[in-house]
Amino acid sequence: MQKKTSVQKKTTHTKRIHGPFISHGQAMARHEREMESLHPAFRAKVGVVIDHLNNKGWRAFVWQGKTRSEAQAAKNAEKGRGIKMSWHRPEVRGRIGGHAVELYAADIVDERWGWEGPAKDLNHQFWKDLGGYAKALGLEWGGDWSKQDVAHVQIVLMDTAIPNSMVV
Repeated sequence: MQKKTSVQKKTTHTKRIHGPFISHGQAMARHEREMESLHPAFRAKVGVVIDHLNNKGWRAFVWQGKTRSEAQAAKNAEKGRGIKMSWHRPEVRGRIGGHAVELYAADIVDERWGWEGPAKDLNHQFWKDLGGYAKALGLEWGGDWSKQDVAHVQIVLMDTAIPNSMVV
């Protein structure tokens, strides 16, 4: 008589239970690509924010720069996780009075968690540090909004002064 053996079916998990949000190598590759999508003036400020965060022991990187497609922005808006005219979209521009302005945004997260684990807490110290550093550099932080977007920092850039103001 032949002994029956059972064959175990290998299963894969689509949901990450333990481990980093993203590997360090993947985070750095994404960071470089997303940073390239930013205006040089905004990129410099975001770089300083990232440096401050990482010097404090965080593993910060830019998850999203100005690379979101119109289709992805619409999908996010339908799910209640964004707006169709997202500042992450390359073609989105703004106006102040009669002047065209460039609108730039970046989502910054810690490579260990992204928006998961301890970072689900909107009062997590990483988000507080991100907001503090960003605002100190003159960036607007989404954590101050009524519908908080704690990973989001943004800036309005213009190349000419609007009436009764000056570019410095």
